[in-house]
Amino acid sequence: MIGVALKMKLFSLEQPIRISKPDRLYGFISPLLPVHDLTLEYEKHDVNQAVRYSDTIMVMKNGEMLMAGVPEEVITEQAMKDIYGVNVAIRREEETGLIVVPLSIV
Repeated sequence: MIGVALKMKLFSLEQPIRISKPDRLYGFISPLLPVHDLTLEYEKHDVNQAVRYSDTIMVMKNGEMLMAGVPEEVITEQAMKDIYGVNVAIRREEETGLIVVPLSIV
């Protein structure tokens, strides 16, 4: 990887999961992060993919960061309603973690 060769500490991807198999990309990158003391930063609009692949989530609206933290604390039914105007149901699956299901627009 170029970032490892250049001894970078932040590895940034823009909209990285447009590929058909995101598990393969993150399966490749994730083990390298702690070994090389790297931080992976990426922008994601799909909440379910964001919570699945992230240790920390920042929620933004209109260019302003509204909240940040671990997915379980940030991605809540009330937060999705207040910030994005969407009623959601959130459940936890053992294999994939949080699942956010949109129900209706507020």
